[in-house]
Amino acid sequence: MQYQTIPQYVEAVQYQGVPPDSNGEALWNETPDWLVEAMTSQVGEPRKIFVDGNCNANVQTAEGVLLAEPGDYVVLLPGSLGVQARESFEAQYQAPPEKPEAE
Repeated sequence: MQYQTIPQYVEAVQYQGVPPDSNGEALWNETPDWLVEAMTSQVGEPRKIFVDGNCNANVQTAEGVLLAEPGDYVVLLPGSLGVQARESFEAQYQAPPEKPEAE
């Protein structure tokens, strides 16, 4: 018998690295509120995402700190964050079709 995975929607952003002239400012393909919150220090808690001197995004996940290299995706999971390589993410997920605008 064959089985198919159930469609699952996730929120994710692609880390695009740190341009040389950006004063260490990381680039993402978009910046949703959850990403801004993860990159901001909370009182008494460290940031969940920070960029190191090698231009890797260090992401605090349920498994510990994982590195996101330019091109990798940071995925919002229930209760934590995850990191997935571009090839793996793009093989597993696709953007949902755009909804037609109401007339």
